[in-house]
Amino acid sequence: MNLPDSSSIKGDFDRETLPTALQYFATTHPAGRLELMRGARRATLYFKSGNLIAAELDNRYGEDVIAQLLTWVNGQFEFYRGEMSEDSFPPAARVQKSISAVLLRAVVQQDALEQASNQPVPKIAGDSVPSLEISEGGTAVQLDAGTWRLMSKIDGARPVAQIASALGLPLETVIAQLTTLASGGVVRFASQVTTPVPQGFMDALYTTVIQIMGPLGDMLVDDALSSAELDSNALNISDLPKLIAAIEAEVAPERRAKYRLSAAQLMERFGLK
Repeated sequence: MNLPDSSSIKGDFDRETLPTALQYFATTHPAGRLELMRGARRATLYFKSGNLIAAELDNRYGEDVIAQLLTWVNGQFEFYRGEMSEDSFPPAARVQKSISAVLLRAVVQQDALEQASNQPVPKIAGDSVPSLEISEGGTAVQLDAGTWRLMSKIDGARPVAQIASALGLPLETVIAQLTTLASGGVVRFASQVTTPVPQGFMDALYTTVIQIMGPLGDMLVDDALSSAELDSNALNISDLPKLIAAIEAEVAPERRAKYRLSAAQLMERFGLK
């Protein structure tokens, strides 16, 4: 298609057709400017002799613009044929590479980001050990005051249960917050360690339930362990929320409020809240 220098060509694109369109404009026209629009956003690409010589989008410049464009679902374009002066774009926007090389790099980068974002978030338990990191990919994370407080307690050595205790928050709340941070690539977890419950905890738990439910309290705890498929001789900190909930299900409804309070006090006494 031969166009006079003053002419432009307009059309629509989607994620699948954009790479072909970029290669077409780069290789079939000696020089020109390509405008790509999606909503209020506008990218500008400058071509010369088959090369992408500059690119800009919002506050992005250079090759990173192409990687960003490949995430657009669809949009509109308009190509203007003609030589571009050096004043047409800021120095930071310069690229000076073939469009094929830039596209290949952008596709590889995009695949890496998608693979990172698709990595499953590890199962987080009370004995999981988080550490801070900033990695590419993942979902957007809103860091509010509570999240910053949580992050201040992460040192790469302290397990989740201790962090929850230091913050005075329920273990389930901290696990939910850490799951969000992990999906956003803000924290990672070392291989999960197994931290046994403190010595004397189970004896104290049996005593607490007996005080609430009477002589049959020990049988009630045993039934809860069985229903939760837990071994009292091999309990880890991460098992406690499951066990506490299983016991509550066995407690008479009129005594559950007292049990919840006593269980919370017991957890706090052993530094597990």
